[in-house]
Amino acid sequence: MPATSPLRSKRLAVPLLLACALCAVPARAIVQHELTVDLEPDRNRLSVRDRVQLPEGFTRADGRVDFLLNSAFEPALGDATARLERLAPSTQRPLHRYRAHLARDARTLTIIYAGALAQAEGHYASGHVGPEGVFLTETSAWYPIFEGAPIVFSMQVRAPEGWHAISQGRGDPLPPVAGRAAQLWTETRPQTEIVLLAGQFVDYMRRAAGLDASVHLRRPDAGLAADYLDATARYLDLYEALLGPYPYEKFALVENFWETGYGLPSLAVLGPRVIRFPFILHSSFPHEILHNWWGNGVYLDPGSGNWSEGLTAYLADHLVQEQRGRGARHRRNALQKYASYVDAADDFPLSAFRGKHGEVSQAVGYSKALMFFHMLRQHLGDADFLAGLRLFASRHRFQAASYDDLRRAFESASGLSLGAEFAQWIERTGAPSLLLKDVRVERTGGGYRLRGTIEQQQPGPPYRLRVPVAVQLGADRPAVREAISLDSTRAQFELALPSRPTALHVDPEFDLFRRLAPGEAPASLGDLLGAKAARFVLPAREPARRRETYTALVRSWDGGATIDDAAPLPDDESVWLLGWDNAHLPALAAAAAREGLTLTHEGATLGADRFRRATDCVVFAARAAADTERRVGFIGCDGERAIDGLARKLPHYGRYGFLAFRGDEPRNVRKQEWPVRDSPLAIVFDPKAAHFPPPLPPRRPLAASP
Repeated sequence: MPATSPLRSKRLAVPLLLACALCAVPARAIVQHELTVDLEPDRNRLSVRDRVQLPEGFTRADGRVDFLLNSAFEPALGDATARLERLAPSTQRPLHRYRAHLARDARTLTIIYAGALAQAEGHYASGHVGPEGVFLTETSAWYPIFEGAPIVFSMQVRAPEGWHAISQGRGDPLPPVAGRAAQLWTETRPQTEIVLLAGQFVDYMRRAAGLDASVHLRRPDAGLAADYLDATARYLDLYEALLGPYPYEKFALVENFWETGYGLPSLAVLGPRVIRFPFILHSSFPHEILHNWWGNGVYLDPGSGNWSEGLTAYLADHLVQEQRGRGARHRRNALQKYASYVDAADDFPLSAFRGKHGEVSQAVGYSKALMFFHMLRQHLGDADFLAGLRLFASRHRFQAASYDDLRRAFESASGLSLGAEFAQWIERTGAPSLLLKDVRVERTGGGYRLRGTIEQQQPGPPYRLRVPVAVQLGADRPAVREAISLDSTRAQFELALPSRPTALHVDPEFDLFRRLAPGEAPASLGDLLGAKAARFVLPAREPARRRETYTALVRSWDGGATIDDAAPLPDDESVWLLGWDNAHLPALAAAAAREGLTLTHEGATLGADRFRRATDCVVFAARAAADTERRVGFIGCDGERAIDGLARKLPHYGRYGFLAFRGDEPRNVRKQEWPVRDSPLAIVFDPKAAHFPPPLPPRRPLAASP
């Protein structure tokens, strides 16, 4: 997601209160809600009457049953024979726990409550009712939550004239009630939450892929709606062919009143600027559609870790790039993100991932998990990989599922035992680190023999790996793919070749989850943003207000210490130079020149593009020297408002080595990844004939582009 959105496109995190809501629950043990909801956005108020039908045996023997509700409400029971007791506040604020005392064997209770639910700007995800719109999910506990069972519901919603309410399930219009718009939403599939969105939408509808597709915008835009409806049909067709039937009877895209990227059951909720970025149609949007299979179709068993985000990232974000011929680059970026942000002190196993809470958790829960599913696909082959996914989806539709359930589905589809494979990637921290050594070429009677050794250097026991290698045999010939088994600390290999090799590359398409070797990935902003001890150098000659803005940028990144440019540059840690007038700027000239960048106090030149200090902001990262992994970075920007914007945006551009921005927003006008020029996992025998990356025959994507 671009920097204008504070949220990575994702499913809302599953709160702890639902940790076992669907764990081993019999199919009949479902809580049924029959809600009547009155919305008064001008008063930030909603009123709810909820008739709850509890499953048999759900209450205690004496008729007691507990539920949670947002503390903004003071509930009452609609049955005079029942009694309500308020217990101590929940540790999960702002919730309160209540206990209803029902007649013995009673299974129905009516809960009535009303109140204001409004959040400060930027905190709407906690639940908001206001003139801007309504956003209510399980996270806000706006309805009574009975722990321990899934839910189904019917919900009659009344709102001001001209307002439209949206939820999961089937929506039907109702006659107006006292001049107020009314709708009925019904969901009969077991759910983990009840979603209620509302606003003054312009609605666009179409029958697509055998179901009702809709787009709900905050202002008329028939062209934008048509683009999303077309994309909805294409991606639903794609994922149904890959994974089996779509779990719901409708899909709706809703424009939110603040910048978001949420995937909710049968819904995608995108912010007003995000929804209009043209690339979102083929990046975040298919990601949210796919969440209706993973996360909102098969639910998470949080006891085993969140498998949904990594699987969705692989089958959406990675698949789109793979279809464009950029799969290897996408995987390299995932490995680079892990290398930039995760060290031994921060690392944790995939089984402990619950949701994104910063760059470290994203690098593990998304990037490592994406690579795990890619390796599993390589191991099983496309046919068995997809058969396992379809089996997993059908077995666990609207049920909680774990990594163990995934393993069993893949084992059933492939006939292989995958316990060791899952254990080393799901339960273990860290990553393999590879070293190539003792490589030599020998002439034989019928051709050539390539020998060498591959070692694992990471601490702890070795991983069981199939290491891909590519051998170039000439300047005008495709490289040859091979694989080397590496089940111990080191393995010697020997390859028979028909002609003299020009280069050997280890894992050139980044098919293994591993620690990148030094020099394998270009210097990037992510290296500096993830550094634990980066030093920020402030420009003494720039105006005080600009220095204060740079200092605020450092604080917003939880950055390291700041020093003035009168002090010498440290030579044992990564540094950021801030400001065009920084006294140390000439010291970066050599680092910049190695990447083809000319940098002066007045601007920068990269290729044919010139960026002037008067109009542009420039950011770059590079190695401090050719023979070191220490990084240096630079931010030059004369506009205080633009510096504020860079503080928000730059963490979203971590894979780039050079960026240029223009205007107060600021708007990105150039982004550049530096090329990789050398790698310790590549041995060149003939520099004139070697290529980086090696010219390999193209591989078919998992599915053709829709």
